[in-house]
Amino acid sequence: MPKRSVASAPESATKKKAKINAEGKKDNDEPLPLTQWRVVLTGDFVVKSRPILEQALKSKGVTVTGSISGKTTHLILGESGRNEWGKPTGIGSSKYNQAVDKKLSIIKEKEIWAILSGTVTTTRLTAHKAASAVKKATKTSPLPTKILYAIQESGEAKLSLPKLKNELTDRYEMDCESTRTKNALKKALSTLVEEGKLEKTGSSFSIASIVEDGATAAADFELTGEDQSAVREANIKKLCPVDGRWRGLRVVSTQKSKSGRALCKCCGELIQKGEKQVQVSDDSLFQMIVFPRDHHEGVSRGYTEDNFGQDYTISRQEFNIHENCQDEANRKFRAIFDREWAKIRPQVIAQRSDDFNAK
Repeated sequence: MPKRSVASAPESATKKKAKINAEGKKDNDEPLPLTQWRVVLTGDFVVKSRPILEQALKSKGVTVTGSISGKTTHLILGESGRNEWGKPTGIGSSKYNQAVDKKLSIIKEKEIWAILSGTVTTTRLTAHKAASAVKKATKTSPLPTKILYAIQESGEAKLSLPKLKNELTDRYEMDCESTRTKNALKKALSTLVEEGKLEKTGSSFSIASIVEDGATAAADFELTGEDQSAVREANIKKLCPVDGRWRGLRVVSTQKSKSGRALCKCCGELIQKGEKQVQVSDDSLFQMIVFPRDHHEGVSRGYTEDNFGQDYTISRQEFNIHENCQDEANRKFRAIFDREWAKIRPQVIAQRSDDFNAK
């Protein structure tokens, strides 16, 4: 009886889909092409603005998203700072911490501009990062390995020598004050700098980058007219969103009415003596019509005036309402804000036109 032939499985069915590892590579150790990158940005971007960087990434086929997910391949890291709500950006942000936990490839701002401009290839950058990084270090590891790992895991962009000593002491119980250890540490740091694995800035050390000047790399990248229009629209959307940014009434204080003569700005009735009154402030409109660089201390605590064509708008000073009128007051003044912002927004865009262009 002849043997039954078994048809071989199609090649596409036998090959598993390449996985992406922590260095942003496929499982065959090849760096991902830009068209397969899915990135998230965090931090303050100083080489070029965030909208320009986002558009430059998109023009190369990179997918840019707003949050870390299982599909994210890279985190683009800007300078550390705080956003308008006071939350940290860059190192220490929730995005950064998630990227570290997921072991995503983290690329600095100047490095991504070098890649986009063609100054550095993804292969070369990936190889350099791999040479500078270590996956783990123990008490028995060589001192250079301990140093690199301590700086990587510190959560800071760079470490001063005292902080580095503290990290080494805490992690590996090293006596960094002994003469022998000091000399060994000095020699190891010098070697790592010479090998290009560490950068020294003043008395601080950081993981080295092969890109010296991000501004030069960014200058080599030119946006098309279509890209510039997209950046302008992104800037308008960010600085002058259609719905505005209603921040709600800010509670200044809550106390019992002493005079009984104050009117509630919400319901219009007297706040009786001994009755609880809430002093609130609404500076939402002020925050929308004044650009960040125009902001100066003290103004938003009182009120400001701005003349936009025929519309004369004043953001409200602090005023009093009944304690049980807070929800209704928020709805009432949100409606007022929406009407005023709808009138003012087109005039802001027209008068501040240059602020939205790609720069």
